[in-house]
Amino acid sequence: MEMFQDLLDIRLPISLDFCTNAPRNKFLPIIEKAEVAFDSRERKFLYIGAKSTTPVIFHDEYGVEVVKDSQTALTLTMEPVNGLSVNGAGDIYAANFIKNYNIHGIIKATEMAMTKTTEFLIRRQP
Repeated sequence: MEMFQDLLDIRLPISLDFCTNAPRNKFLPIIEKAEVAFDSRERKFLYIGAKSTTPVIFHDEYGVEVVKDSQTALTLTMEPVNGLSVNGAGDIYAANFIKNYNIHGIIKATEMAMTKTTEFLIRRQP
């Protein structure tokens, strides 16, 4: 846990955005410290056995799933838009979510981030 000690000492709200294929069990202390965590739905299997009270938001081109205490708390679906360049989409999603979370709460922020991210990805197409 020494590698996380600096993060565990932070006294401000934090969010996490994972982009590694390492099992999430080893990150549980820092996940529990976070207000919310983001990950791609394709990496959801990495959370097996990593039960957390922190909401984890799994996103992909089909929508979003919020999991807390190993239970799905919210699922929002959408039709994927074919041909989009999705490089950076997870970061765009997280930024949109954080922008709206304190104002609108987790449910509305989840929905708004999904919609705004898709709109942005469509606009940036050549």
